[in-house]
Amino acid sequence: MRHVCLLCALLLLAIRVSAAPDQSSQDSQNTIDEVTQALESKMRHFLYRHGVPGAAVGVAVDGRIVYEQGYGWADVDQEVPVTPQSRFRIASITKPFTAVAIMQLVEQGKLSLDDNPFDVIGMADLIRSPEVDPRLRDITIEHCLKHTAGFGHREHGPDPMFQEDHLMKTLELDSRPNNMDLVRYVISQKLVQPPGSSYDYSNAGYTILGLVMEHITGTPYDSVIKQQIAAPLDINDIGLGGAHVADRLAGEVMYYDP
Repeated sequence: MRHVCLLCALLLLAIRVSAAPDQSSQDSQNTIDEVTQALESKMRHFLYRHGVPGAAVGVAVDGRIVYEQGYGWADVDQEVPVTPQSRFRIASITKPFTAVAIMQLVEQGKLSLDDNPFDVIGMADLIRSPEVDPRLRDITIEHCLKHTAGFGHREHGPDPMFQEDHLMKTLELDSRPNNMDLVRYVISQKLVQPPGSSYDYSNAGYTILGLVMEHITGTPYDSVIKQQIAAPLDINDIGLGGAHVADRLAGEVMYYDP
């Protein structure tokens, strides 16, 4: 799979400007204007210095958006500018969303942190096969949340999340692998370390947690996030990104390989 790197940076900035009780609202606005003008200068310098094609910035004061602005290009070739409405992928910032949704299921009594995630998603027989690493049976939901399941993809070889061609060949697939295919591949590999023994960042662990969410709720991952997290926070423009540039959502920025 072509590994697409993100150079368009999304900076989420929360700047709190406190005003004394005796200051007028005009004084407060002047302070905000000074802050945002300084921010604009720094943002343009940041884009130039680091070669970032485009970025979007939002500034909130006491929970109210007081400034939002796009900089640079959402699509360099087509000269499409970044606007406050441009959509950026948040990549692994998605993991805290997943963790919150999992903990909500735990609070609701639908899941335990001690549950084996493979059992939950219907792979109990597979992880008890004599051909696979028996330590898979010891992995828990908590291990996946804490990156201590023992998969070890960051420090010990390529991450299968970004090895689409390898997965298709290894699993003899006729089409692009889905999340269940990824889990089947993970199960076929030896763990790098015993579950719970050490931290090692793992995309696979959170992919498994996403499948846990889907199996327990009977709802697609993105719908769970929208219903359980986004809607209560009045976030109404969130969607599941695709694996390739061609899968971009409407209004989503272009990505560039450095």
